[in-house]
Amino acid sequence: MFRLLSQINCRKEALKIIGVFILIGSPLLVSLTVTDVVDLWNNYGFLFTDSFSQFKGYFPRWYGVLFVLSRIAYALPLMLGVGVIYARKKCLIKKKIRFVDFAIWAVAGFIILYGLSYYTLHFLLISGPTASMLQILMSRIYLGIGCILLLLLVQDRHYIHRFISWIFQPIGPESLWIYHRLFVLYCFYLFFLAFNLPGLEYLGQKEYVPLPIFGWFYRFIPVSSNLYIISIGVGVVAATLTLFRVCSKAAMIVLAVALTYMVTVPNFYGKLWHNQIIIWHVWVLVFVPRDLLNGSWKAVRTLDVKRPEYGFYIRVLWLLFGHIYFFAGFYKLWTCGLEWAIGDNFVFLFQVEWFEHYDHLPWLRIDRLPWLLHVGGVFTILLELSYPYWLVQDRFRFVSISGGLLLHAFAGMFLYIGFFWLLVVYYVVYIPWNVIFDKGRTEVAGLPKNIGFARYVVPLSILGVNLLFGVLRIDSYPFSIYPVYTDMPASSVHYFEFELHTSTGDTLYAHKEGERVGFRWEDYSRIDYQTLSGYERDTQSSLDTASILLQWERWKNGISSLYGPGIVNVYIACRPLDPDLAHKKTLQYVFSLDNTTEKLCLRP
Repeated sequence: MFRLLSQINCRKEALKIIGVFILIGSPLLVSLTVTDVVDLWNNYGFLFTDSFSQFKGYFPRWYGVLFVLSRIAYALPLMLGVGVIYARKKCLIKKKIRFVDFAIWAVAGFIILYGLSYYTLHFLLISGPTASMLQILMSRIYLGIGCILLLLLVQDRHYIHRFISWIFQPIGPESLWIYHRLFVLYCFYLFFLAFNLPGLEYLGQKEYVPLPIFGWFYRFIPVSSNLYIISIGVGVVAATLTLFRVCSKAAMIVLAVALTYMVTVPNFYGKLWHNQIIIWHVWVLVFVPRDLLNGSWKAVRTLDVKRPEYGFYIRVLWLLFGHIYFFAGFYKLWTCGLEWAIGDNFVFLFQVEWFEHYDHLPWLRIDRLPWLLHVGGVFTILLELSYPYWLVQDRFRFVSISGGLLLHAFAGMFLYIGFFWLLVVYYVVYIPWNVIFDKGRTEVAGLPKNIGFARYVVPLSILGVNLLFGVLRIDSYPFSIYPVYTDMPASSVHYFEFELHTSTGDTLYAHKEGERVGFRWEDYSRIDYQTLSGYERDTQSSLDTASILLQWERWKNGISSLYGPGIVNVYIACRPLDPDLAHKKTLQYVFSLDNTTEKLCLRP
């Protein structure tokens, strides 16, 4: 018996058994699942969006298998990455093809394939929702291939040595000295803005909203308007001492602490202002060499050597810019795909900004030139993704700098997003003063001494933690990803309108009053959209009365004329975003409230 069993080919017999089961079970399987298959065929777009519980509800017999198969689609970037690694081992190690040539071929080939697939699938073969999900999937595959190629570069010691040589490239001290002084001078302007902060008197009295990751820690930080003003005064004194080189190191540390407190505290109450770059730069500048902190311009000019530590801090500040731009482009593709740039939603993105500025239109109605908008959208994504690459190229750094400035100028002109004081002003760090002043200096090659000390570890840690927060897409303080602007608004918008009937018989409309006094409604408009998101899908759904009342409080805090006795009527307004169709606005009455007691009452 044992000899007979040993002669059996287990693999072949197992395949026979499996074949018998398939032969017998196939008709039964088809009869049981034909309804599911037809339903799945008609709705296969859900494969890319639904959760496990939704699969269980739609396909009670095969939900597990379908869920696993659907999630395999999201692993395609990794699978393709494995293929890239396999090709590298087969081709590169055997020196059949150079890595750079292979990378260029892979990326260029995939971009061509991506474009052809996108237009074919989107416009010829499949429905809108499914096309949207598939183009997002293709975008993620592209990003996955790019990440794999980047990892392969990191594994190559040659490129690691080139990057280390670049970040520690010796330069003269003038660039760092000038930027340090300009930044400290700019701090006076920041302290002036903080002293005139709207709602300063209410600091510490509002409801605390924890920030991600560090919210537990910030609960222990004392906050009040008096402390805030004291921190401003301390910061002004520290900045003055730093400029006059009195206890420069200690004064710089005090300035960094005061500036961090001043910038962070206003973000404790639900509204996140993305000005973390102030904190990053001030703490990097804390660790610049003492001879720059204590030295005058005349003393700095007498230094006759170019040192790697002078270039190190400048390049860390540059890479922080790369962090801001790269993840903005990355998450546009990851979240929205190429549709963000070439879809109709991109036009609506401009129109919603005009709407939130009380239909203030730019000098050029660029929404009437959609082809130009789409070209600009594609340029934006390409620039943001490639920003770090151009940044580390000495000959092509102007691409990053000029592209970034052009991008912000365009956003300020047509989207009314003012980046100048929050971001563009720091572009002075790119001015190559060393090109002017480094002539005749000798170069100190190699890495600086005491490389493990805090003055190098802390700046690199600031850069590294920010990169981690970018990968995880975390908005917080002091580390954070910057806004990625992945909104894809619809052609119409729902929002709240408030109508105040005063005791004197006058009628005040909140939006008209806001336009009159310059109230920044765009800071709170997204709250309206979020509150009404469920209502747009189901008009029978209940509304959050507390959120509506809180939104009215925000209007009153920004517009003094809305205070006073009277009755407030609340409406849900719906209107097209196109300014030419604004007259088609509809209003639906919600409730009325007493403006003094904020209790619901009868409509006047």
